[in-house]
This record gives sequence, C-alpha cells and structure tokens, in this order.
Amino acid sequence: MSKKRFVKVLSVVVAAVLMISTFAACGNTETPPAAGSNAGGGQAASGDVITLKVQSQDPENGATGRFLEEWAAAVEEASGGRLDINIFHGATLGPATESFNMVESGAVDIAWGLPSMTTGKFPLTDVGALPFTAEDTLQASYALWDLYDSTDYLKDEWSSVKVIVLHANCDSPLLLVDKKVESIDDLKGLSSRFIGGASTDFANLVGAIPSTMAINDIYTNLEKGVVDAAANCGWDVVDSFRLYEQAEYILDWHLNINPYFLVMNLDTYNSLPADLQAVIDEYSGYKALEYVGTKWQDIKASCMELNADKVYSLSDAEQQKAVELGEQVAQDWIASVTANGADGQGLYDAWMERVEKYEDKIAK
Repeated sequence: MSKKRFVKVLSVVVAAVLMISTFAACGNTETPPAAGSNAGGGQAASGDVITLKVQSQDPENGATGRFLEEWAAAVEEASGGRLDINIFHGATLGPATESFNMVESGAVDIAWGLPSMTTGKFPLTDVGALPFTAEDTLQASYALWDLYDSTDYLKDEWSSVKVIVLHANCDSPLLLVDKKVESIDDLKGLSSRFIGGASTDFANLVGAIPSTMAINDIYTNLEKGVVDAAANCGWDVVDSFRLYEQAEYILDWHLNINPYFLVMNLDTYNSLPADLQAVIDEYSGYKALEYVGTKWQDIKASCMELNADKVYSLSDAEQQKAVELGEQVAQDWIASVTANGADGQGLYDAWMERVEKYEDKIAK
C-alpha cells in the first residue's frame, strides 16, 4: 500500500477510535461501524464516506499499480471525496489465483487480476489470449472491451460481478535462462512457465514442457533452474519483477497478450447511493481505458532498451511457423468451446474483427 493510502487508512482508524471512545463515554455499550465502511450491506447514506478495498496481484511500481492509483484518484475526486479507494498491491490480501473469488465472495470490494488464473471460469474470454492475434496493449484492450460491451459473447462469464473494465497487458516474450531458441524445434523439451489455456495448448503442440507458477515464484524458479524458461510474462512483468536478470536471452515473438479484469463485488456496487454508482459507471469501460493509456507500451519500450543485448527475434520463416501453429491452437479452441455450447467460430471472428478495427492503437 502506498504512503498516501496508508495515511488515509490511518486517519480512518483514528476517526473510528474517537467515535468508539465517544460512545463509551456516553454509556453506549454497542460498537459503531468503522468509519468509512458500509457495514451490513444496506444502502449507504448519501453523505457517508465509503471505503473500498482493492486486491491487486502486481506491484505498485509497475504499469498496473500506476493504472490503478491514477484510476482510483480520479474516481475519488469525481465522488467529491465520498469514495475512499484503498489499493493493496502485490497480492498482499491473497494470491493471484484467488483474486476473482475474493471479489465475487465479497472478501474485497474490487479486484484486478488475470482471468486465466481462475481455472475454467473464463473459457470464452480466453479468445483474447489466443496466440499471435493482437499485437499491442491498446489494440487488444480496446478490442476486448468492445467485444464485451457490444456483444453478448462474454457477458454470462462476468454476470456475478460488476465489470469496470476488461483490458490487456503488453505482449509476452520468452525468457531463456541459458538456451537460445532459434527455431520452433528448439522448443521441444524446453521446461517453461506458462499460465494455462491457449498458451499451454501452444506449448504442448510444440513439445515444450509447461509448468504453472505464480508470478512471485518465477524469478526464484529461473534462478534455481526449476524451469529453463518463462512465457506469459508481459514486458511489464519482466520489468517490475526484474525477471530479465535471470535471462541470458529474451525472445521477442509476440506469443500472446493476456486479458485482465477490474471488477467490483455486486453487493458493494448495489449498496452505493445512486450518484456514486454513476461515478463508478462513468469511470468504467472506455473511460477506464484512458487510464490504461500507454503505460504498458512505455514500459515495454524501456525494458527492451535496457536489455537490448539480450533481445532477439526468430527468423521470418520460423516466426511464420509459430503463427501457423497458433492458428491451429485457435481452431482447437473454437472446437472446444463450440462443443460446450458456445458459438466458437462467431466469437473468434468477432474478436479478429475488433483486433483489425483497432490497429490504429498499435504503438508506432
């Protein structure tokens, strides 16, 4: 939690203690609700200061932390100070795998996280993680939100929460401890961290050995040789967790771009006065994407520059092989979700239409 947030929390605690002392002095034996809370889940009074607790798996100094802090500050200002948003960075409230469950259950009010970390929950949203489709953070972010906002394909998967925004991070390089991958065949037998879903399907297709692990464990596992490589780490993650320190080579191959969520507990949202609900609504969707901005793109550029001596690309022929294998993964994904009752081909086509629609968002 940032110093600013800590001071705010401390002031709330002090106010609560003073309130309790006042009640006790008057002979009241009941303890009042903590200041800034909406205890009991009922409709908050229009003048109350309401504290919202936010879970985030990423560190405060990374792109995610900057996005959340700026978004929260804007929401607080728009609320006239009646919303107090406390962000707990670095998975301090719980592991990344539990972020969605925490907000769904009400353990936290808002959560930012990775859909693929909640196994089997978001098979349709995984369309945004298919290999070699979108190229860039803002392109993928606008395409993903447009897909959610303007169609019904994804809405059922997110019906248990208030969706503030779905967006994407920057593309994921392949971090290699000591073996340089120069062809698709070189991936055979390579032990590497993947996150599941379409990326793991790609790993299996090329003969790699996928291993799942939390972000906080990647650095140590690379250092100890538990795995030979790490995929599905966007450039922002590579930068903020200093993963580049454990990589002799960094393959820039645009494997995929991961979808992310910023969602709110439905009971919390419904308990807000109508005017504060309107503030949350106003700073959702495309407005929230303004705060995503170029943060991920900027970090990618600086991280690539810092590691210019390590970064390389596949030859055009080998990259094309990878893209063709990615298309096979997409076809397998379409067949899988169709078998489960969804319109897999329609969803894939809608995704690709929006990826093309937002090509102007790609950093030049």
